[in-house]
Amino acid sequence: MRTTLTIFATLFIITTVTAQLKHPIRDEQGRHVIPRGFVVNTEDKQGNIYYTANDYHRMVRMGANFQVIRLRLGALGGYPGNLLEESYLLHLDSLVLMGKNAGLKTDFKLTVYMTKGFDWADFWKNENGEHDHLIGAWKQVWVRYKDEPAVFGYDLLNEPRKGEMKEDYAEMEAKYLVPLYRRLMDESQKINPAKKCLYQPLLVNDEDRKTHHPPFVVMQTPVDRENIMYAPHIYDLDKSRFISWIRQYERDAALSNVPIFFGEWGPATYDPVDSSLTQQYEFQDLYMETAHLFDSLGVGTVKAWFTGTRFTGSSDRGPFTWSIFKDNQGVGSIERKYITDIIARPYPQCIAGDILEFSFDLPNRSLALDVLTENAKGASKIFIPADRYYPDGFTVRVGETRVIYDPTKNVGLEVEDPGDGYSPSEFIWDSYRQQLVILKWPVDNENVRVLLQPGIYQEILQR
Repeated sequence: MRTTLTIFATLFIITTVTAQLKHPIRDEQGRHVIPRGFVVNTEDKQGNIYYTANDYHRMVRMGANFQVIRLRLGALGGYPGNLLEESYLLHLDSLVLMGKNAGLKTDFKLTVYMTKGFDWADFWKNENGEHDHLIGAWKQVWVRYKDEPAVFGYDLLNEPRKGEMKEDYAEMEAKYLVPLYRRLMDESQKINPAKKCLYQPLLVNDEDRKTHHPPFVVMQTPVDRENIMYAPHIYDLDKSRFISWIRQYERDAALSNVPIFFGEWGPATYDPVDSSLTQQYEFQDLYMETAHLFDSLGVGTVKAWFTGTRFTGSSDRGPFTWSIFKDNQGVGSIERKYITDIIARPYPQCIAGDILEFSFDLPNRSLALDVLTENAKGASKIFIPADRYYPDGFTVRVGETRVIYDPTKNVGLEVEDPGDGYSPSEFIWDSYRQQLVILKWPVDNENVRVLLQPGIYQEILQR
């Protein structure tokens, strides 16, 4: 029997936080969530960057349920000689609100870029109250959003460096970095202990890059605080070194018994890549390898940057950027599809129960997901970018139930053999967010396999 459902695009609000299979993180309903999204920049060297609700809609249709907003230390008055910019706080408000309306959680990440007079050695010496200024800057944010459920947490200091300090990296971590993290975490949790505090390892100085791979220091000092997450970055064009980089971060996280959340990932794009299919295939291959590993771990991942390419850096390979759009403006809409198609792959966004394992086979466009169900926690949502990945339609098997989406029809989903006592209306296709919403699993407190494949005729192959 085939039951045809008419499905209307609905404006579901996703309430999500971050997750990892080894250390599953839950949302307010207790669902297991896999966070993905983008870094949102408030400015570059050409001035402020402003976003619209349409930009957030595009994020959602690329699979985002999370944003990381880069904070400017100077604009928050967080360093001697810098004054708080009240208009900057209003700018942040608008980004949080647009993200919330689109169903995204927000994490703030504090950066020192463009901060007048900033020097890492002076910062660590703290002779002019630099750390008190830093805490004062964060308090502007902590107090402002302490009761905002859409704000997930705070990444306390982006890519900290030792600068010209005489201590070696291990001494810097034990004597300066981790004690500062602990102080920041304690101050944040006085205001709202439910917000997550995220921390990063030391980034080595430029002159030490040749002797350090990855260019982030192995952590040796436990942070020793509750409700925290390890938020390192990973950029590499060499697949042979990538696994060792990930393994180092796993050891770093285990040192403090915390989950990993990748606050930035993916190598920068160099100008020639945009004009070379050969180089684009190489990037795709690297991104696919990275994506497969991330999925196997179930970690949160945020891609830099949701911007256009009006600003580029310079290197011996030529101009480069982390922007995902080619437009020469603040935001942009012309995708670097050799990057974005990998980012916007199908995945389980939030699941009522436990995600035991999932993987996406990019060449075959097929997703396998194993779930221990728990219907009391609400609906489950699986991101399926039908417009991007499935112009030929798709078929999903949930246990013994078969769900078909045929884009040549205007009927929404078609459900076959739902089973006794299980209604086809438990499945909703949200075309606005490109989500398959499962209101209730066909069985409760049992293992269920979900299989997604392209096409509408063939039987799902067991994998």
